[in-house]
Formats: sequence, structure tokens, C-alpha cells
Amino acid sequence: MTKPTMPWASHHCTCPVVPSPDGTVVLMFDTRLNRLGLQFRSRTTWLRSALQTKALDGNISAEMASCGDIKVKELNKRASGHAFEVILSPSTPDPKGEFPLSPLRKKETSLDEIKKKLEAANERRKSHEAEVLKNLAEKREHEKEVIQKAIEENCNFSKKAEEKLNQKMEANKENRTARMAALNEKFKEKDKKFEEVRKNKESMKEREH
Repeated sequence: MTKPTMPWASHHCTCPVVPSPDGTVVLMFDTRLNRLGLQFRSRTTWLRSALQTKALDGNISAEMASCGDIKVKELNKRASGHAFEVILSPSTPDPKGEFPLSPLRKKETSLDEIKKKLEAANERRKSHEAEVLKNLAEKREHEKEVIQKAIEENCNFSKKAEEKLNQKMEANKENRTARMAALNEKFKEKDKKFEEVRKNKESMKEREH
């Protein structure tokens, strides 16, 4: 199916064909296209190169030669040369505009994925609870150790205080016993002296009589 031609491209461009030394021809239509204001110099250059590399064998086929969106059709043959019609097709629309990208759809979550997510969340919850319980147990163990140490220190203090008290009481007892013994000894000495004085008095009385 032939592409529709642009309104300003339907003019006949009768251009002479200049044969080259190697038997090919060169289509001379650059000047006419420039006068029409067409900005397709690169396309005409490509077409000229294509015609230079094509052997014509004395004439050019009457069928349309398609070159991308530039089409060249031979109109008639003359003794002085050949006439061609250059047809420029309109630019094709951007295919991306014809086929707009559909918006990205959120991937549907399957039942297995939901179960996996729930299991993962449950595992995280259990791990967090275990960590909390572990920290709490360590804290309680530390508090227990502190209390036990305080009890032991208190017991040691009480034991040492009791030992000191017993030692002091024992020393006091010994001192008291020693003092009592000394007093008894002193009292005995006094009693002995009193007895001697009494005996002396009695002996003196007997002598007087």
C-alpha cells in the first residue's frame, strides 16, 4: 500500500540524468528541491548515492523504486533524458503515542506469600519476646547477685561484731576474775593481820594477870 504523499510533494520534478564514466547515472534534482524549500538534503544525497551504485543497462525500470520514505517513479522516457517524480511520504507518527504504556499494576499477593509474611512476622515477634525475656532474666539475676552479696556482707559484719563482742566479754570476765582474786587475796591478808593483832592482845592480857 502506497503511503499518502504530502501536498507540496506532488509536483513533478523533471531532472536530467547525467551518465557517468562507469555506466551509471546521476539524478540531478538537488537544485529543484532546494527551490521548493524541502529540507531533505540528506535523503536526496542518499538517493543519489543509491542511483550511482545501480547499473541501469541503458534505461531505468518503470516500477517505483522505494527508498525508505522517499519514492522515485519514472514518468516517461525521452531521447534527451528521463523524467522522474520524487514523492516524499509524511513522517510516521511516533509508535509510542499509538501504543501508550499501561500503568504498572501492583503485583497481586498470593495466599502462600501472605502465609510466609505472617510466619516471618510471628518469628520476629517470638524473637523479640525471647530477647526481652532474656534481658529481664539477666537483670533479675544481677539483682539477685547484688542482694546475695549484700546479705553475705551483712552476715560477715554481724559475725565479726559478735566475735569482737565475745572477745571483749571474755576479756572483761577474765579481768573481773583477776580483780576478784586480788580482792580475796587482799581480804585474806587483812584477816590474817586482824588475827595476829587479836592474838597479840590476848597474850598481853594474859601476861598482865
